[in-house]
Amino acid sequence: MAATSLFRLVCKEFERRYLLAELRQHGWNRQRTARDLGISSRSLYYKLAQHGLRPDDEVPEEYEGPDDAADEAADDAVGVA
Repeated sequence: MAATSLFRLVCKEFERRYLLAELRQHGWNRQRTARDLGISSRSLYYKLAQHGLRPDDEVPEEYEGPDDAADEAADDAVGVA
């Protein structure tokens, strides 16, 4: 896998995990989440659609992404042991 492809995959996975953590923190209140992230509600809804995130089918904590290498790289990027 090319380095740029891996980088994009890691960035996408990081964004998905970050959004999910923020949404959980705010009880899936998208207005408050968007405000705390400093983005418009419309931008947040777009990002949720991009990542396929919906409150009714929330991804469990132990979610394993589509690519183990990308998961490990995303964990390393955010300092997860």
